[in-house]
Amino acid sequence: SQGAIMAGIPRIVEENQSNMVAKMTAMVLGLPRPATDAITVFPGRGETERLQYAVKAWHQYVEASYLLIAGTEWETEATTLQPTMEMLLGEPYSLISDYGVVIQYHAHSTIDQTAWVVEQVKNKGITSLSLVATTYHLVRAYLTLLKEFRRKNVPWIPIIPLPAPKDPGAIVPEDGVDAWQLFDGEVARIEKYQGPDFQNVATLPELKEYLTWLYLQPLLLE
Repeated sequence: SQGAIMAGIPRIVEENQSNMVAKMTAMVLGLPRPATDAITVFPGRGETERLQYAVKAWHQYVEASYLLIAGTEWETEATTLQPTMEMLLGEPYSLISDYGVVIQYHAHSTIDQTAWVVEQVKNKGITSLSLVATTYHLVRAYLTLLKEFRRKNVPWIPIIPLPAPKDPGAIVPEDGVDAWQLFDGEVARIEKYQGPDFQNVATLPELKEYLTWLYLQPLLLE
């Protein structure tokens, strides 16, 4: 019977590269989502949803000290604007106040965004951080940010993933395809950027070490 066949599949199998990213994705996106001391957003690819959701969370997290808006590759991305305070105060973002809002002028890549955020964390004494991006990009952004803490020798803080809601079948303006198609490229980038030529995305052992630490922090125990 089908049940007997399914029962014959071992629950524990040998770890392999093909399921590594799936495993990391499940563990990152499955994290609890408590309110944090600060929120950061990685805009890009013409997706207004990222900034909209970050501003919404900022308005809801009344005890948050900072909203860190990373820069964009506005010089080369045809559909992406560089965030400005004037833009955020208008529609569709409707930012209530610019108090505590810090904007990076320009970022060439996710690496540039994470480097700026880690410097902000260090200089401003931020104690916990929510990271906003659309779901297909969020895991690579999270792993890149985590790695940057280690690269800069900055002590860990709780990092909470905060996916900006968006239909995965909706077109991403800069690429002209949907998130279903873009996710494969994210997987390829994770695997490549973990490698010896780059080493700027956290590996599975590094994520395991961090999550073991994270689940012991008061923010997740409250």
